[in-house]
Amino acid sequence: KMFIIFLFVITSCGVDAIFTPELIQKMNEAALDVYRQGWAVGDASIVTSHSPDSFTFTWVPENKTVSKADFAAFFAEFIEGAEAEGRPKYKMRFDNIIHRTIGDTIYEAAEWIVDGYDKGVYMNSAQRGKLIWDMATTQP
Repeated sequence: KMFIIFLFVITSCGVDAIFTPELIQKMNEAALDVYRQGWAVGDASIVTSHSPDSFTFTWVPENKTVSKADFAAFFAEFIEGAEAEGRPKYKMRFDNIIHRTIGDTIYEAAEWIVDGYDKGVYMNSAQRGKLIWDMATTQP
């Protein structure tokens, strides 16, 4: 009987109906953490692992919007630039991370730093456990 009631809740209310606001918050925080970790270690598959196919990354200095499908190529080029001219192996770190939650979405703004190469700021958001967009710029 319990199983039938559970199925009724899922089918009549939709799967999202069983997610509490606290669970959605944790899912969003996890998506942001995984996304940041992918950037930190230079792994495009980690960066996009919690993103829907509609994900976009906007690189503001070139006014370039990159789709999820094209992100790996963009990221490889970014890492190549960071490691050019004898610079150390790519590694990114983050400072001054700020979160703001509105409804079922967390917005994140922070500084990104690749020591010896470049730094800048970014803003992104996670909704229901998926990183849905990101935009970043570099320090002039």
